[in-house]
Amino acid sequence: MPQTTSKSTEEFISSDLQDTIRTVYGDNHQGNSVENRRQRLLLEGSKLLHAFRQIQSMVNTLSPIAVLPREALEHVFLHYVADAANITNLPISTTSILDVEDVKMRARQARAAVTLSGVCRYWRDVVLDCSILWANVVINHNLMWVELQVKRTKQAPFTVTLPDYS
Repeated sequence: MPQTTSKSTEEFISSDLQDTIRTVYGDNHQGNSVENRRQRLLLEGSKLLHAFRQIQSMVNTLSPIAVLPREALEHVFLHYVADAANITNLPISTTSILDVEDVKMRARQARAAVTLSGVCRYWRDVVLDCSILWANVVINHNLMWVELQVKRTKQAPFTVTLPDYS
């Protein structure tokens, strides 16, 4: 049976940093300019940060909320967006989302969808795939944002609102 050795976190970090230092500085410091060593350290730091983000992402996929089916999250998100527009008629439907008359409420719906999309990668994927969350497009000064909202509606019906600037 193969024998495995276990390192403490401190030992791992210490030996890993020692390896990085050896990689950056080499066995002798001659021939390595300060800028060259600095760039190598920045590159190593970037690699470590990338590895950390990947590990954090894997940890997040194991959280209880991440195991909820997409359909359940979509339903919860639909209610969240409806609540942002003060829609109280149940069940929440595409029609109730599209029938919002107040321009400010329509804008609040879009902001609610954006808020949800910023929680985590899983939620972002669900929100971006759920076209009804983007059904009320409010034209504003940011045409790139308007274009993005229309794109996110996919083939679903949507309303376009021109705010009253008078």
